[in-house]
Amino acid sequence: MAPLALPHERALNLLFAELKATAEEQPEAFLGTPGNLTERTNGSGTKFWAHRYTDALGRRQEKYLGRSDDAALKSRLEQWRRRIEEANATIARIRVLARAGFATVDRKTYSTIASLFPSPGDDYPTIAIPELKAYAQGLPFLRYLLGESQQVPLLSPHGVVLVRVPVPERYAIHKLIVSQLRSRSSNKPTTDLAQAAVLIEAVAERFPGAIEAALAAAPRSTARYLQRAKQAVSRHLPASSEAAWQALS
Repeated sequence: MAPLALPHERALNLLFAELKATAEEQPEAFLGTPGNLTERTNGSGTKFWAHRYTDALGRRQEKYLGRSDDAALKSRLEQWRRRIEEANATIARIRVLARAGFATVDRKTYSTIASLFPSPGDDYPTIAIPELKAYAQGLPFLRYLLGESQQVPLLSPHGVVLVRVPVPERYAIHKLIVSQLRSRSSNKPTTDLAQAAVLIEAVAERFPGAIEAALAAAPRSTARYLQRAKQAVSRHLPASSEAAWQALS
């Protein structure tokens, strides 16, 4: 059976690494298109400069930058032009990766990254979020999932920013755990197991010992779920994935 995951070409991985460096170095990210600078005249005849762009909802926006006769504005305009040029160059590189199959998020997701709340147990509690006047469903064993994390670049049509995500080995083991907690009437357990299989195979091949470490760090209360999940994942993880099965054993 063919491997579940194949690595991208080296050149694409290098480009992805460059985008991560860009995200680390940028002091501020545009929350819409990079847009352009334009000089305008108001009703009283005063000339001024503005930054015109499209926001995440597709609405045209304009930000006032200053009067044209402001001597200090010239240097600020040059900074804005550099930012816009750099952002457009970054977006062009993101397009290359997107066409090659790298994951990207939509513009709204890029502009509004939601907050996560930890849930220590194996249930799905309903958690109040006063700021939104709403409620959200907690994720079981989120404390374990986020116990080790890393910063990665989040790619979108608007640009790139860094986000903190779980390390892949913990994410894979967490997928195994929650697959045994979901309702059997949904197809989500099957999806969890299939995703876990891909991650486990890829991580076991590239980072020996990582899956074993993630299993060792799992809460004791997850042991029965993991035991069942290891049996269930055999439908998705090929027997030929020797490194993955050795890590799980």
